[in-house]
Amino acid sequence: MEICIPIIEKIFHEYDVEQKGFLTLEDFKAAMIHLFGYKPSKLELSQMLKLADDAEMIDVHVNVGDFVVYTTRKLKTVDRSATIRQIFMVFDIHCRGFLIVDDILNVASIISPQLSPHVLETAFKEIDSDADGRVSYRDFEIMMTTNSDVLDTRYGCG
Repeated sequence: MEICIPIIEKIFHEYDVEQKGFLTLEDFKAAMIHLFGYKPSKLELSQMLKLADDAEMIDVHVNVGDFVVYTTRKLKTVDRSATIRQIFMVFDIHCRGFLIVDDILNVASIISPQLSPHVLETAFKEIDSDADGRVSYRDFEIMMTTNSDVLDTRYGCG
């Protein structure tokens, strides 16, 4: 996976809301959730920030350069294929090996209820490459990787 520094820097600035030039521990956690989809544990934070003990967590200030270093190091360990498989399995609750539009609608109603069914159905039809009413894992994988390639291109990466 190519790591795009401008995207990481943009995320840093999105979470440096007050434009302090650094992220507090809470800002850093929120940015990590944005990038990786979960809140890192205290142990992971300590290792990532190279903190000696919990007392040092009180006054954490992560500048943009350190943020890029910490996140790129972590991004290098992320297995993109495994992540895509895990996301597919969230949608494939019946373990069929493919998705139907109802699978998408059910999951979206839980995680993103503001999305209209029409938008989701339209997106489903675009992803369904052979128009058989099913999105195979391969279709899903192409959609997931194509979308990130578009982001990379938009920010001058890739």
